[in-house]
Amino acid sequence: MAPGHMIPMLDIAKLFSHFGVQTTFISTFGNAPLVETSINHFNSTNSSNPSIKLVLIQFPSAEAGLPVGCENASYLTSIDMLVSFHKAVAMLRQHFDQLLEQLLPDAVFSDYFLPWTLDSAYIVMLFNTWTFAVCAAYNVDHYDPHSRPEESFIVPDLPHPIHILKSQVHNLLKTDPRIMKIMLAADESDEKSYGAVMNSFYELEPDYVDYYRNVCCKM
Repeated sequence: MAPGHMIPMLDIAKLFSHFGVQTTFISTFGNAPLVETSINHFNSTNSSNPSIKLVLIQFPSAEAGLPVGCENASYLTSIDMLVSFHKAVAMLRQHFDQLLEQLLPDAVFSDYFLPWTLDSAYIVMLFNTWTFAVCAAYNVDHYDPHSRPEESFIVPDLPHPIHILKSQVHNLLKTDPRIMKIMLAADESDEKSYGAVMNSFYELEPDYVDYYRNVCCKM
């Protein structure tokens, strides 16, 4: 429920339809305007393919302590709001499980930050970024190079030397246990999922696709 996450997911839904797969896109009422026009346009201009079905569910903003209508990460202005937002997202699980019982999908493509979906179905996780960024983040987390006294460092073990400053590393993950809990849950779901899809393609970054498959997936 953030533009940078929803757009790649919508692109994948369109790709499925092109291959003749009946696809359902689940969103919330507040986020519907962000995807509805694109889905309707796709359906009207691709009549030979199965239509993408948009299913909307109620987002529990108020129940999680957020302002009514705060259903997208772009509205968040503080760490407290971010924590409440993830709490609200987790509260969608009951609606999600009910939809699975109705739709009986063959597979579910979920977002990296929806780890609870893994308990309900065979999940393929979507990263909303390119493979290089995922590999770099994995290695920074795994090797912890920014804990050393130097102000800059090379991200260890990547196919190319990537120089990063300490100031470029998101230290918030180390200082706020609430955010760390969210990230750990996401990492765990990634490890247990059926697979992962990157917002990229092999010819763009072959070294990092191979590295992710052969190294990151085994960490």
